[in-house]
This record gives sequence, structure tokens and C-alpha cells, in this order.
Amino acid sequence: MSILTQLVPTTLSGFGQAVTDLIAGATDRADAVVLSSDGTKVTISRRTAHGILAARAAEAVAKKAKEDLEKQLKAEIGQDATEILVEGQVVFSWVPQTKTVLDTARLKAERPEVFAEFAKTQVTRPLLARPKIVTALFG
Repeated sequence: MSILTQLVPTTLSGFGQAVTDLIAGATDRADAVVLSSDGTKVTISRRTAHGILAARAAEAVAKKAKEDLEKQLKAEIGQDATEILVEGQVVFSWVPQTKTVLDTARLKAERPEVFAEFAKTQVTRPLLARPKIVTALFG
């Protein structure tokens, strides 16, 4: 048994199979037709829609499991530890790191002209999922 298998909480056991089953089960219904921004019709498969939701759910569960395990490990080793060694090899390190960040809210409030001079606008296009609607429409 690998160390990862031993560390994964029982709440995750069988999760991968559940995701696979969810995606596979989505293929028995018709695909959806959506309109793109230019008015052309595009077809997306139910398998893709379900796959995205399943992957996002898996990511959330894995993130929570990682956070819980890291918290447990830190509690077990205590605040004074900086490295965890196995057979003389460092497998984990936990050392303070210093990071300098710009207080953009304060800069914008106190020196708006400087903020405006260096501000950079970025355009993003996140794919937002509506799980309840996808489930209702795609089954």
C-alpha cells in the first residue's frame, strides 16, 4: 500500500469511481445546444457538463482533505519543528517566510494618482457553473 493510499481519508475512498460513474451516466441523454456570443449555435455534451461539475467537486474535496491533513501534521510536529526527515531525507519543511506586498487599497485611498499611473486592467473570462441548473437540465 502506498503512503498516499494510507493518508487519504476514508471520506475520499471510492470518490474517483463515483466521479467516473457520474460522467459515464451522463451520456444517455441528449446534448445541449447553446448560443455563443456571436449568435452561432454550439453543441455541448452532457458528458462534458457533468465532467466539469464532477472535477470541480473532486477538487473541492481534495482541497479540504489537503488542508485537514496539513493541519493535523502541523499539530503533530509542533510549532518548533522546521523539517520532517525520513531516513535522513527531508520530506516536509515548515519554516517562516517573509513576503512584501503592496497595500493597494491604501495606495488607492491615499495616492490615487500614483495608483492610477501604475494600475493595469486585466480581462478575465471565468467559466461559472450553476450545478443545480446543470443537474436539472442534463439529468
